[in-house]
Amino acid sequence: MTLGVFVDTFVYGVIIPFLPTIVGKFGGDSKDSGLLLAYYSIGLLVATPIIAIISDRYQRRKLFMIIVLACLIGSTIAFGLAESYWLLAVGRILQGASSGGVWTLGMSIIVVRFNANELGQAMGIVLAGYTAGGLLGPPLGGILYERLGYQAPFIFSGALALLDLFGLLLLEEAAVVNESRGVTQQSKQGETDRDLDSSAARKAPTNMLQVLIVPSIVIVNVLTILTGTVLASIEATLPLRLKDHYGFNVETIGLAFMAIQVPSTMFSPIAGWVYDRYGFRPILTGSLIACAAIAPLLGIEQGFATLVVVIVVFAIAFTFGLSPALAEVAACVPKAMISQSYAIFNMSFSVGLLLGPICGSLMYQYVGWLWEWVLIASLLFIAIPLPLIFKRPVYID
Repeated sequence: MTLGVFVDTFVYGVIIPFLPTIVGKFGGDSKDSGLLLAYYSIGLLVATPIIAIISDRYQRRKLFMIIVLACLIGSTIAFGLAESYWLLAVGRILQGASSGGVWTLGMSIIVVRFNANELGQAMGIVLAGYTAGGLLGPPLGGILYERLGYQAPFIFSGALALLDLFGLLLLEEAAVVNESRGVTQQSKQGETDRDLDSSAARKAPTNMLQVLIVPSIVIVNVLTILTGTVLASIEATLPLRLKDHYGFNVETIGLAFMAIQVPSTMFSPIAGWVYDRYGFRPILTGSLIACAAIAPLLGIEQGFATLVVVIVVFAIAFTFGLSPALAEVAACVPKAMISQSYAIFNMSFSVGLLLGPICGSLMYQYVGWLWEWVLIASLLFIAIPLPLIFKRPVYID
């Protein structure tokens, strides 16, 4: 599953360094670049709930993953053959649809293969695959584009997707644990009764709408929307900042993204390990406080080396918020509803990925880089109380 998430993220990021250049050739501007990133979320939002409901009903996750990877390969073909902006948009929508499947099905497979007290570290390893894809996608995309031409990044991406498909064919599908209650019965070492909502025991949810209104799921997904918004805003506007302010070309923009992603890749398993031992509330609270404090520093005028250092510190703090949220989803629902709960998680993340490029691009164009980061810091600060009031649900037997 780590390979699948890596390939998905690699394909997502491979276009980022030369996105402004390609959109410009088709007569677009920074708003069109942001919209092209946002089309990814449209595909994800439409496809994810359908995939999740079918997955929980028929339990054929491996077969559905094969179909999803075929969709991912189709998206790379659409990008490679694009001769207009709208064909790029079609490719991005297909990519979003396949990504929704990779994450929903992949996370479900992991949950049924690992014990609750190992789940955080397992999710951290998967998230390392996510950040590694983000690490290698932009720089390799920039290098391949500059050295070998427009189609080269997508040929390489298609080859990776085929490799993932081959690995999936070798994977033995695990049986789903169809329990009436999920992993909420098990506690982390650092958790106490205050972390459990024992005063309001409820019936276990049996459909996606019931999962959606579980209070702990609401909190996790609000934080996930915020996470996606911040991440996508950076992806949309950092290339513009590096190009406009520092004079970087496509290749150097890609290398800059590599420097930023290395710490996230290294610290994702560590964040998962900390979550397994101390739980959701303390690690999320600390992550939000640190990110809110660091964010304004990214907006000030500074040399490129200083900017990289500040972004690296921000990325590390950000990672300690994303890994626990990914694992905590499984701790708040019955295992029979895992696919649908991760569908909601993915849809929340995609809402952030939809809002981030649009808001970030508009802020960058009309009020500038500084105020974009002031707004991000404000949103992070406002979100700090959410993990403090978080409690896991307790379900009636």
